Amino acid sequence: MYALLQHCNYGILEDERIRERIVVGIKNSRLSQKLQLHPVLTFEKAVTQVRQKEAVLKQQRVVREDVRKVSSNSVDAVNIQALGTS
Repeated sequence: MYALLQHCNYGILEDERIRERIVVGIKNSRLSQKLQLHPVLTFEKAVTQVRQKEAVLKQQRVVREDVRKVSSNSVDAVNIQALGTS
């Protein structure tokens, strides 16, 4: 996107145009709406918010996967113990 904007001669409006594309172009509609409602949203704030949201979602996926692994291992352990005591 930066490369394309260099040829548009937006000058000081360049960050504004990129910010607008980020806000309306992200897939997360809740975050897009939150950013659109922000009273003084700068390019830097938009990028920070989007990166933080991506990081949180990634961490949540990792934690959920870890929980699934622990849960399935615990269930296997219980099943093995139940089979051994029969």
